[in-house]
Amino acid sequence: MLRVEPWINYIFLGLLYAVAFNALWVASTRLELIPNVVSWYLPAGLRICVFLFLPIRSWPYLLIIDRIAFYALFHSGGLLSSPQFYAESFGWYVTHFILHPITFLFLVWQYRKYFEGQLLTSLQSTSALLILFIVSSLTNALLFVGRRASDDLEVAHHLFENVMGMALGDLVGIFVFFPLVIILRELLIHVDEESISTITQCTIVWILILCGYFFLTEFTHGYDIYVKVLAIVPAMFFSLRYGVIGAMCSVFFLCSITYMVALLTLGPTLENQLYMIVTSIGCILLSAAISAKKTST
Repeated sequence: MLRVEPWINYIFLGLLYAVAFNALWVASTRLELIPNVVSWYLPAGLRICVFLFLPIRSWPYLLIIDRIAFYALFHSGGLLSSPQFYAESFGWYVTHFILHPITFLFLVWQYRKYFEGQLLTSLQSTSALLILFIVSSLTNALLFVGRRASDDLEVAHHLFENVMGMALGDLVGIFVFFPLVIILRELLIHVDEESISTITQCTIVWILILCGYFFLTEFTHGYDIYVKVLAIVPAMFFSLRYGVIGAMCSVFFLCSITYMVALLTLGPTLENQLYMIVTSIGCILLSAAISAKKTST
C-alpha cells in the first residue's frame, strides 16, 4: 500500500485551510451588519477549530501556508486588499506575521497542554475552553484594531467600540462554527445509532422552530424578541437531555435563528451578538455539567 508522508498531508491541509479561511472571510465581510466591523466572523471559528483538533506538528505547515496566502491576497494590490487595511505598513507586518500568530498559538497550546483529550468532558475543561474563546477573540481584536488605530485617527477615536465590535464578531463566529465541527466529528468518529438519533431529533425540532419564525414574520413584525426568548426553552431541554450533542445542535441553531432575525428585522446588532454569546455559553456549560455527572455515576 502506498504510504503518504505526514508532511504531504500537512501541506494539503494547509492549502485547504488557507482556501477555506479566505472564502469564509469574503462571506463574512459581505454579511456584516455593522459597517467596517465583521459582526459574524466565521473564519475565527474555523481557525480555532483547526488548531484545536489538528496535530501540533502540523502547525508550522498551516501557519506558513496561511501567511503566504494572506500576503498574496491582502498586500497592496492584492485581490482582497483595501485602503483601510493600511497593508505593508510596519505595524501590518508585525501584527499579522509576528504578534498575532505567536499569541494565538500560545493560547491554544496552553489549552491543549492541560486539557488534551478532555474537550467538553468536564466543567473545568469546558470553562477553560470558553475562556480560550473569549481571550483569543479579545486578543485578536486588541492587536488588529490597535494596529489600525496607529494608522487611522478615526479608528483611534472609537477604539473601545471597535475593539468590542471585533471581539464580539469573533466570538459569534466561533459559536457558529465550533458546534458544526463537534457534530461532524461525532458523526465521523463516534458514529452510533444514539448519536444519529439525537442529532436528527434536535435538527427536526429546530427546523420547525425556524419555520414557525418565518411563518410569523410573513404576516406580522415585532415577534423576533418572543422567538429568541422561547428558543431558550428547547435549547436548555436538549442540553439537559442529550448533553454535549444536544447543546451543540442548540447553539448552532440559536445563532443561526438570531442572525436571520437580525438580517430580516435590522434589529440592534450588539443585543443580538450578546444574546448568541450568553445563550451559547449557558448551553455549553449546562451540557458539560450533565456529561460530567453521567461520567461520575
